[in-house]
Amino acid sequence: MSLQRILKYVLLCVMCESIVYGGIFPELSSFDLAGLYSGWSVSGNVNKITSPVYGGTGQAVKITGGSGGWFYKSYGTTANINAVTIWCYEPSANRTNYSGENRSVNIMLQRDGFTTGPYLTFLTYNNLRYLTCFQNSVATYITPVAENQYFQIKLELLGDVSNQKYVIYYNGTKFDNSGQGYGFQSSCSKLDKVMFSNTNTNSNVYAFVDQVSVDGSGGPTGLPVWSFEDPLDPDDDWQNYDSAILSRSSGKLNVSIASGKTFGIIAAQVNPFDSNSTSILRLDVNCPGEDSVTLYWKNSEMISFMGIPIPLKNGRSDPSEGIDLRTEETWTGTITDIGIGIGTYGDEQLSIDSLGFYYNTAGVPVVRATYVGFKDAINRPNRAATISITLKHISGPAIPSSLMTFTSDSNYFSPIASVTVPAINPGQNVTVETQVLPLADGQSVLECHYNGQKFIENLRIDEPTSKITPGSYAVPVPVPINTNYNIGTFYFPGWSNECNYWQSYDYLGLEPVIGKYLEGQPEVSDWQIKFAVENGVNFFIFDWYWQNGTERLGAALRDGFMRARYKNMMKFCLLLCNHEPFAGSTDAELTQITDFWINNYLKQSNYLRIDEKPCIIFWSLYSLRMGLGNGTPASASTVAATLNSMRQRCIDAGLPGLYIGLCMQSENSSSVMSLYKECGFDFVTEYAFANTGQVTDHSPYHEFVLKHREKWDNVEQTRVGLDLDYMPTLTPTYDRRPWKGPMGLRRFEHSSVYWGEALSLLKTHMDTYGQTFCILGNWNEYGEGCVLEPTNKVGFGDLEAVRQTFATPGNWPVNIVPSDLEWPYLQPFVKKDVSILNYGFETDVAVPAFTSAYDNDPCSPPWTVQESTIINQVQVFGNETAGVLPQWIYGDMHALSFKIISDPMSFRPSVYTSLMNKTAVRWNFRIYVPSNVAIQSETRSFDFSIKGIKTSDHATEDRATLATLFYTSSNTAQIKIYSPLHSGWQTPIEISTDQYHLVEIEARTLPDGDAWFIRIDGQVYDNDGDGWSLFNAVDYFTKAEIRGGEIAGVQIFMDNFSTSWIPQYWFGDINKDNFTNFEDLGLLAANWLISSCSSDNQWCDGADCDQNGKIDFADLAMLAPNWLN
Repeated sequence: MSLQRILKYVLLCVMCESIVYGGIFPELSSFDLAGLYSGWSVSGNVNKITSPVYGGTGQAVKITGGSGGWFYKSYGTTANINAVTIWCYEPSANRTNYSGENRSVNIMLQRDGFTTGPYLTFLTYNNLRYLTCFQNSVATYITPVAENQYFQIKLELLGDVSNQKYVIYYNGTKFDNSGQGYGFQSSCSKLDKVMFSNTNTNSNVYAFVDQVSVDGSGGPTGLPVWSFEDPLDPDDDWQNYDSAILSRSSGKLNVSIASGKTFGIIAAQVNPFDSNSTSILRLDVNCPGEDSVTLYWKNSEMISFMGIPIPLKNGRSDPSEGIDLRTEETWTGTITDIGIGIGTYGDEQLSIDSLGFYYNTAGVPVVRATYVGFKDAINRPNRAATISITLKHISGPAIPSSLMTFTSDSNYFSPIASVTVPAINPGQNVTVETQVLPLADGQSVLECHYNGQKFIENLRIDEPTSKITPGSYAVPVPVPINTNYNIGTFYFPGWSNECNYWQSYDYLGLEPVIGKYLEGQPEVSDWQIKFAVENGVNFFIFDWYWQNGTERLGAALRDGFMRARYKNMMKFCLLLCNHEPFAGSTDAELTQITDFWINNYLKQSNYLRIDEKPCIIFWSLYSLRMGLGNGTPASASTVAATLNSMRQRCIDAGLPGLYIGLCMQSENSSSVMSLYKECGFDFVTEYAFANTGQVTDHSPYHEFVLKHREKWDNVEQTRVGLDLDYMPTLTPTYDRRPWKGPMGLRRFEHSSVYWGEALSLLKTHMDTYGQTFCILGNWNEYGEGCVLEPTNKVGFGDLEAVRQTFATPGNWPVNIVPSDLEWPYLQPFVKKDVSILNYGFETDVAVPAFTSAYDNDPCSPPWTVQESTIINQVQVFGNETAGVLPQWIYGDMHALSFKIISDPMSFRPSVYTSLMNKTAVRWNFRIYVPSNVAIQSETRSFDFSIKGIKTSDHATEDRATLATLFYTSSNTAQIKIYSPLHSGWQTPIEISTDQYHLVEIEARTLPDGDAWFIRIDGQVYDNDGDGWSLFNAVDYFTKAEIRGGEIAGVQIFMDNFSTSWIPQYWFGDINKDNFTNFEDLGLLAANWLISSCSSDNQWCDGADCDQNGKIDFADLAMLAPNWLN
């Protein structure tokens, strides 16, 4: 950085402090001609002052009215000025304190002798201070100016002086009188003087003038503004950052991309400036063939550049459109570096005419549009739709209630009515909605105008289709398309009761077209299967987890996909996620896992086989080697022996072995590929690419996705001569901000067109190398913004690009969603499986013994502690282990024991275990309630609740049942029942302390009514057989919870926990079509006396109604009461 830039930085530091702390700017002595403005002449009321921008270091002039003041400079008879740039400061007092014209400063370009050509001034008009020009003494109001802050004015001749016309720039916005320019005040044959004056009679009206530059060069000291007027200027600081070639010509900075590269970045260190006050970007660039260029910045605390796309129209930016960067979350702090990036194919050429960052208007509110788009995912022509806009107030004062108006393409929308936005306070979020009627399918642009800001969003209107009657099942039968390729996608199971990330990962506003589903429902899986196979995706690779000897995050596969009606239309295989905190990297663990897979998955008819062998993939070779090496990397031969042992176990179980793959985690070389082969892997692949050669965390998706080709080519080159197969991966989208926050890695401006272009490259690659298998990133990795399944943002665009690339041409089905169905329209959450599932505990006597199955049975998820930010609110006695509540030995008895330290005024912590989304549940447990000498009066200690979710709001759990344990004295306790429809709290049920009590809570939410009851020590409390009303109406149950009450530190001992799902209403409806008839009887007869039913075969496809393993008269007896129901 040059010495001049360093000095400017010092001045800027003073400037920033003055802006923050300065008040009225003090006058100094009369103007000093030897100071900053040497060569200028002064007359009348002109004073030098400390600059409002530069504090006590810089200088400016104050021109006061009264007897008049002049401040001017003559450039000599040989000069001919064609432009002048100045920085002015207009106090609001000039408008508020005085009536009349109160002209503050005249800005003139003259011929020596006081003949004035361009003539500007500031006048009050409509109670605003206006930049005004005089043409032959006639005033023309140009634009309001900002008060109490610096702004830039530039006068520039239109042509040469003989044309007698000029244009005006205010803060970079061009005003040219519809291209005609503004006329001179008087005719001038040349211009050689810059003049500022104030002839107003009011001596208290004044103006500040600072940083005058002639011929259009320069700007305010310290602000990053470049016009590239001098092609030899070494001080613009722009240089190559990565793969860029720079050249300079008169008035332009030219950028091209280095040979062999596809994206180039130039960057400049700038005098550090405050992002909050200096946030207006004005950019004049031309990049033919590109839709955008990338603006990069870095503040003093950032390691990597942040970036956003700057849209281009026909390859050009609009310099009159100031972009307020405060709407970007990462435009923060003190900006130190600026960059510009270009490129997709590598042949792009960029020319920059000007680039600058300017002060925003202080005191003017700014909002960020965090979402603009349709409320629903799929919107079709001639069906009413809703547009939703969410605004966040990010700067300035509150905004009063005001209108938002809309501009849209009339080919796609009927006129859109304006909507009233309520008042928005600083930091507040407001969502408004308006009804629209789409007219035709296609892409349309919506503009929202509000608060002087404009928000633009591309909206997708989907192809028309008639409403469909689905028949007896909520999901219409899929129509798989034909393809000669095997196309898979990884499935992340993070959306179940055990692990539900929807709220955490809502940052991007992405939502599946079937809504934020809860995995474990067969209907969810059936919709996903339908979406996949109708668009050419024919196998899922489930991310699979193992921990503490049990399958984790298994609801999507075990409870959803494996029980889906259409599962046999879709293949599946497993990715062993052997990374922390999960297991799967030691010999013992892999033996357990292999046996579990053999018993549960590998023998399924729809399990993916390659070379006749079941296919499995390892996530991490590093974790595998460290696990097998007990903390040090195991040798390749050790890894190979372990993989061969897994293969042999499969052979011993009657399978032909295993086809084992590996997700590569690093850059590849021939030696690395050889290591993979030596370790015994059959093939390699990738999970998804976050980077295909980009040097910044933020970059355009188009260039990123096309560069996958280089990754594939590298693998092909480095595996030459090795018997190691390859399954190439293509990443549909990538945005890690849901996990990492605003600075997370992202590839912006995704487009289904760009995705389709990359798919064509993938197909060409596969055809070239004779490959039929590939992986298209992730189906639903919302935390990484890597999503192939249809969403509200993309619709079916990405999936349809898959079938357009890989499918055999034919009569492809129209992609439909649940909202396309006529009644009976069922979301994938309404109809629940009510089959019996028992956790398998022994039936204990009065003082039950603890069984280790409590913590280890895979059907019994561990109890979880939920606390506030105050730690240790839940205290567990005994040898505590992280994540699992341990057994506690009370005398010779084993039980689960904990105490809850409640704070009833803030957060009541709890312990809970997840259920599996059932419409009926029975919860049995034994509690030991100790006496408590500290209790003298009735005190609430614990709530026992079953919680659930409504279909309409399936992301929010509500309490469905409520029973509460009260102490009435140190030796007496009561259980109270709450029933909203029966006057609230019911008559207390007294129980004794210092002994065990058996408690059973049963709840139903079924077509024949919602109710619950409680049984204590065998005595039923059920409202005379009618049951109690649910605390909140829910559609299915999700959680059993014990929550702290009003007592700090009361202990509870719990033993013999179990649940079972209650058969109700649908028993006998074997084919689940809502009718019990001869079709069900036929299914029962077809399986009659089979005695090998289990969860592996869906209890013999539902005919084993009581799930005792055998189909017999007991099942017939359960069918009979519901006959023809």
